[in-house]
Amino acid sequence: MSGCNVRRESLIEEGYDYFGRTTIVSDNGSAFVKVVIVDGPEIVVPNVVGIRSGTLSKSVSHNVVYVVGEEARAHHGFTIIQSIQHGRIRNFEAMKRVWEHVFYEKLQIDPEECALIITKPALRFEGESERMVSEMFNEFRFKSLLLVVAPLLTMFGNVHTDG
Repeated sequence: MSGCNVRRESLIEEGYDYFGRTTIVSDNGSAFVKVVIVDGPEIVVPNVVGIRSGTLSKSVSHNVVYVVGEEARAHHGFTIIQSIQHGRIRNFEAMKRVWEHVFYEKLQIDPEECALIITKPALRFEGESERMVSEMFNEFRFKSLLLVVAPLLTMFGNVHTDG
């Protein structure tokens, strides 16, 4: 039994969860989404989506009707949507586009092979957290997920266990 604990601890220290999946940490802010693969690259993307038409989907002719992050800021003729305002997700469809961009294009990961830790504000409404968890499991197919209040994660990152 102690061998199991040693293995688990060493996996976590090496950036993997208990089952050997790569761990990803995501901090979804009003201005930026910051995502890091533990012991790997960090991605910072402006948390904005630019929409050409009135939809958040790609058209049948494969013309892009939405862009994410810096591209959204650079393109003229796009309506800019901030998915998070004042710490709350205001537009889940836009937020999903940002997550898709980060997970699939920037990090090039398979969420089914990863564990995810998401920071959340201390005062996030429960319905919002439930919807975010549902999206991560159902839409992106992450196998494990942990929501952590951001200041608590900061304390552990700085090796403080009381605050």
